[in-house]
Amino acid sequence: MADTNVAPTATLNTHYTAWAFVIGQTSGPRRMTISHEGTNDVGVLAEETVFALGTTIRKWHVSIDNKLFRVYFDITRHENNHKNVTYVFLHMPQQQKFISICAEDVMAHLLELWLRYI
Repeated sequence: MADTNVAPTATLNTHYTAWAFVIGQTSGPRRMTISHEGTNDVGVLAEETVFALGTTIRKWHVSIDNKLFRVYFDITRHENNHKNVTYVFLHMPQQQKFISICAEDVMAHLLELWLRYI
């Protein structure tokens, strides 16, 4: 059953939790802390729990079948060591809003993102 707990429009300096989906050496759902980063943007906190310290993190906004996802990844590994990259997917139904990912509901979309863009 999908977690439909959509955060209200993100408020600066307020932290929320949501389920993201991680694809990499260890894949699966993961509870993440989300924070407002400024105008029309939210970010994942505590990236060191997913990415190595000192990693340069990039993010993409990708839409599949009218579902918007934010994808966080290590740009250096993405470009040079593709087999060892970790990607974090966050479901963003609207700018400044996010919803917990229920893998059963969006797995086909995540796989399509993976095959098409990554």
